[in-house]
Amino acid sequence: MPDPETDLLTEYVDERTPGESRPFEYVERALRRRRRGRIVLAVAATIGVIGGVATVAAVNWQRADESPTVTTTTTPPPAFLDVGPPPPQFKQGTTLLTLDRELEVTRAYPDPATPDRLIVETTRGDTETCVPHVVLRVLAQDAKTVRIAAYQYSVLPQSDEGMQCFRPEGKPFKGILDLHWELATRQVIAGSTGNRVVLN
Repeated sequence: MPDPETDLLTEYVDERTPGESRPFEYVERALRRRRRGRIVLAVAATIGVIGGVATVAAVNWQRADESPTVTTTTTPPPAFLDVGPPPPQFKQGTTLLTLDRELEVTRAYPDPATPDRLIVETTRGDTETCVPHVVLRVLAQDAKTVRIAAYQYSVLPQSDEGMQCFRPEGKPFKGILDLHWELATRQVIAGSTGNRVVLN
């Protein structure tokens, strides 16, 4: 029994080719190749889309594991930034602390447990501020000297509500300062200006 599609195709080819038409096998082969090409193209496009979605999902999944970065207008707590000039203000919990003044470093000596740390003693200043109200900083260092300073921070008047702090007792402050570099035989100079040596 003749196939109506084949007959229609043969008739169509005969109408479009005025001379001698190509045998039907060639036309059928060309049609199959074209269909195969379309199938291969569709499969390639599908694989590309799936690969792209998988890549985006993997990147988003990896980002979900990372903690989100929050941009604030204040500087992070000085405990994480102990090198360089003091930040003008930072938050401790919900309490905003602002730089008040530089304090006098009274003593500095190497930490016996770690060669790249100093134990620093300083006056605490007044007792009306919150802890951590004294912040130690490495202002500069090179192969011969290390310049350190201590700063007092005060609570801003508008942030009294819900303060997360307690009043210090006024005793001298003692803290550890990470130099990020072995002290060895370097001199320790105290204060942002001057040349007062506290460790020779």
